[in-house]
Amino acid sequence: MLRSGKQSNIIGRLLCINGINVRVMRKIGEGGFAYVYLCNRNKQTLALKRITTHDQASKDAAMAEANLSMSLSDHDAAVSVLATDVAE
Repeated sequence: MLRSGKQSNIIGRLLCINGINVRVMRKIGEGGFAYVYLCNRNKQTLALKRITTHDQASKDAAMAEANLSMSLSDHDAAVSVLATDVAE
């Protein structure tokens, strides 16, 4: 999931990402441009990476990362990606 601008508090919220509903439980990490949250989907534990973008170039870079991750998600040594989305 990509997000432009400042991060809002999403802990405790139910999010729908391309038809996949997840409940955000807590923040588990952050870096220079992204936050990672622990989420639940039914009885499944997932991670949500929320990337902050400030301009078209950073949005394009984030989408390229998301698309690459999706293309590798069937590989045994890669993290599976269920969905990506852009939130304005």
